[in-house]
Amino acid sequence: MNVSELKAVRSGIPIKKSFHLLKFNNSELYSPKEKAALAFVEEVTKKVQVDDAVLLELKSHWSDREIIEITYAASVENFLNRMVKPLGIGSDNL
Repeated sequence: MNVSELKAVRSGIPIKKSFHLLKFNNSELYSPKEKAALAFVEEVTKKVQVDDAVLLELKSHWSDREIIEITYAASVENFLNRMVKPLGIGSDNL
């Protein structure tokens, strides 16, 4: 088992599901609620701004408080990645 698989298992994500993450939109392994969150996080990460349709779909599955938490988590991860990658700081393998 590699590090990514181990992280997925430790966080409760089935390995098969983690392998389909990059193609979540077309995967039956993800619920509409999960797909809405993943599409939102993908847009926050790639474009910073989010299309209205993506935000409306997110709001149909998640509360305002949950959306704030999702946005916060994605933003923190993006911030950390933008700090450690240019500095060449690698994974701690945890």
